Amino acid sequence: MITSINMAAMDRIGWIFLFSAIYASAAIATEDFGEFTVLHSPNYMNFLHTSDPIDASEISSLVAAYLGLPMNTDIKWKGLAEGSPFKRPKAAVILSISGLPHGKLKIPHKNKYPMLESVFSFDSDVLINHIQSLDWRKDPAFVDFSIDMSVVGVKTQRPDLFSDLPSTLGRIYEDGIAHVKWFKTAELGSLNITNDSDLQFAAELSVISEIMNVLKLNPKFMESHSPDMYVFKVDGLGALVDSYGRRSAQVKDALHLLKAAVEQVTREFRDLYRDNCVIQVVGFLPMTEERQARKGRSLLSEENQSNKTHLNLAPEFSSMYPVIFNIVLWTMIALALAIFAIAWGIWNMDPGRDSLIYRMSSQRKKND
Repeated sequence: MITSINMAAMDRIGWIFLFSAIYASAAIATEDFGEFTVLHSPNYMNFLHTSDPIDASEISSLVAAYLGLPMNTDIKWKGLAEGSPFKRPKAAVILSISGLPHGKLKIPHKNKYPMLESVFSFDSDVLINHIQSLDWRKDPAFVDFSIDMSVVGVKTQRPDLFSDLPSTLGRIYEDGIAHVKWFKTAELGSLNITNDSDLQFAAELSVISEIMNVLKLNPKFMESHSPDMYVFKVDGLGALVDSYGRRSAQVKDALHLLKAAVEQVTREFRDLYRDNCVIQVVGFLPMTEERQARKGRSLLSEENQSNKTHLNLAPEFSSMYPVIFNIVLWTMIALALAIFAIAWGIWNMDPGRDSLIYRMSSQRKKND
């Protein structure tokens, strides 16, 4: 009796350990993914509730798809349902955040999906260049903001509107010391802008706030029939994680500021476009030694791929190429045979016997 009870208890303990291991492995696997979050989309768009991860390299194609732009590649991700071709969002807003710990940015959203990080940053140049290459009656509005090597970069088709924005981190540091503009109301907490990593993060949020102020003061900037594009890159959070750690007070205060900034951007863009826009957050995980090695391998493969373009290799064809080729080939052969048969028949035709026109003509001549 005692033996049977012990065996039953051991079985229960074994099942508990098994489920715990499965849950832990699932949690670890989930934390290996970044996050693609849809904060807002119009009611006529339908983002499906699916657990399938989206590849980070497909986000540009996804944005082009729901804006109704022609694409050169198909999207493998099935998280966006087909919608009406007559209703398209007027603008796409992308906040690309590097160094975002998994599940730490808790903001209201419509859908959230795991993201495979085949790339380690959002490439906005490809998408914006694609939009500009199309023929529009009026140039589309776009803003591409990032800070690289202490230089504030704002790419736009109207640089005169953003000429008053600070161009360097040094100028933003002076605003922070004087507690003006964004720094006047921002609660920095444990962040210290005398440190480079803290300053970069605060500077990014500061410039994003000033860009929103410029857009609100210039509504004509958005008056066009073409889709608009806004990309805001926040890389300073990753520097904070590297400097202080994920669980540090500085990172917690930074996440609090980031949450407020994202909610402000969402609210103001919805007002500017009357909810006819898509706002999404692309969150990349903090860098680790393994991810750094993967990034190095990825950059090396991209370099090798770029070198292949100079080898005069034949272009790659899609799987539909042989199908289209056979359709065109046999259609041409059938048409050629039909034309030959028609020409042969006309050439060997007896006008008096085979043609009604010539037969009637010959009878009229006899009657006359």
